[in-house]
Amino acid sequence: MKPQPLELHLRRERALWRSAQLRQDLAQHAQAFAAPLAQADRLGSGLRWLRRHPLLLAAMVAGVVALAPRQALPKAARMGSLWCTLRGWGR
Repeated sequence: MKPQPLELHLRRERALWRSAQLRQDLAQHAQAFAAPLAQADRLGSGLRWLRRHPLLLAAMVAGVVALAPRQALPKAARMGSLWCTLRGWGR
């Protein structure tokens, strides 16, 4: 049996209303992720800036080594292992 045009129209209206409700619910739930994602964007921007300015990064590392030479070697080892870990994740 074929559905009547009025029945099809009502089904369509209900589906549209439900879709609007679901979109609204999704938008409300997504607000919880706005702040952490904004922080991640800022971190990514900072890392991209450092990649474009490697001399400044080298100067900062040299400054740390000059101010605290005894602490520089263990910190360099930790940073090296962190760097390898992060590079491995990117592949």
